[in-house]
Amino acid sequence: MADRAYDTSSVYAAIEAHGSGYTRRSLVETAMSRYKAIIGGAMRSRTMAQQRVEVTLACKILNRITYLGMPDGYCI
Repeated sequence: MADRAYDTSSVYAAIEAHGSGYTRRSLVETAMSRYKAIIGGAMRSRTMAQQRVEVTLACKILNRITYLGMPDGYCI
């Protein structure tokens, strides 16, 4: 009976999700959704060099917004 202690579909689903990369993919989709909602879905620059600068600045802005919105954690 002890062999069936973890024989549930949720455990297998968690293992499958971890192995398939679903968690990472979900985080990337969330990040892209935030990017498009805050910065916009289209690029404004025409050349590749300017597009790289635009994306770099947008990512730095999003990182700063995320940093400012996170509370300072401490042990109680």
